[in-house]
Amino acid sequence: MILFSTSILQRNKNAKIVFDVKCSKLLPEAIEEEGGTPIMSKTGHSYIKERMRQENALLGGEMSGHIFFNDRWPGFDDGVYAGARMLEIISNLSEEGDIFKGLPELVSTLK
Repeated sequence: MILFSTSILQRNKNAKIVFDVKCSKLLPEAIEEEGGTPIMSKTGHSYIKERMRQENALLGGEMSGHIFFNDRWPGFDDGVYAGARMLEIISNLSEEGDIFKGLPELVSTLK
């Protein structure tokens, strides 16, 4: 989510990003550092989508890996599209390994 958030906020300053309560505390910090507005939501597809609609957020996501894009197309979550967006981010890097520079290191576990 941090990579997608950063990418979207580079083109859409002050954008709102919705995330579920299970996400790392580092995510809202990273969103704020990039000039965005982090918005915490209940966990669940319908809760995230509804909150994105209410807030007109450009991105939403859950710890489970569901990523919802609303910046280029109407809000939807699609794994293939998320993969394509990640490839876009990687293709714009100047060097291999740059994708990990600046990302905080924190392990999350689900119990």
